[in-house]
Amino acid sequence: MMLLLLLCVVSYNIGLIQAKSQTTDVFEFDNHMGKVIFHQTGDISHREKVFKVRIKVPQCMELTIVRVEVDNPVAPPFVSLVNYMVTIKYRKTQNSRSTYVVVAMGIPISTCYIHEDYEKKKKKKKKKQYSEG
Repeated sequence: MMLLLLLCVVSYNIGLIQAKSQTTDVFEFDNHMGKVIFHQTGDISHREKVFKVRIKVPQCMELTIVRVEVDNPVAPPFVSLVNYMVTIKYRKTQNSRSTYVVVAMGIPISTCYIHEDYEKKKKKKKKKQYSEG
């Protein structure tokens, strides 16, 4: 019996057996307003103890909510948001794979206007590229 238990533990740690988590840990920052301006999903390897995701906020948009979902079969991580950077951090002794989803929502800043000359230059550049090709 002890040998079977040891075999199961070793198999799980080297990735032969994967436990499916019954819950996904959700971390939310701020309020529920706006439209989706950033979305990223991925995997975190069992060797990574600190994983960072930079949220790219479009010009003239204000971040209103960041939702981070982490699915880890062993234990939830510590998740923080500082200056548009989501940090997912695990304990040094935790060796398990996980998946993550980061969704950020935002609203337009009403007092923000993109300079008109900049927009005109952008349009001219596009027209020039099409006429040359």
